Amino acid sequence: MLFAKATIARAVEAALPDGMTATDEMVEAINKSCAEFVNLLSTEASAKAKSSGKNQVMSNEDVVEAIKRLGLEAYLTGAEEGAAADTKQEQARKKRKRKPKQSKEEEEAAANRQRELLEATAKSFYEDQGLV
Repeated sequence: MLFAKATIARAVEAALPDGMTATDEMVEAINKSCAEFVNLLSTEASAKAKSSGKNQVMSNEDVVEAIKRLGLEAYLTGAEEGAAADTKQEQARKKRKRKPKQSKEEEEAAANRQRELLEATAKSFYEDQGLV
């Protein structure tokens, strides 16, 4: 699995000092390194998820634990911040999904109120214009 070449190239160019460019071979080598890093990290996190017996889905905590077990503490702060942002985004998404369902009667009552409001508004408009 490799990443989009343009994405890696942009990241590499952004990290280089002004006036310095990266060769295609360098971008490709970094791309392969990134893919290998993700593979290593996901394999370790997957093993942690399976050993916990809770589920077969890797969680943010599994990835953070994998980073610690692999001795990559330098990446820990970024991973924890990313995990926190991901958790916050997931909670917001779930909150938006939890709209209470209306019963058929409530839907009909809301439609009737809407119709009455529309009729009252139209009547008021026509009266103001002197059309009634």
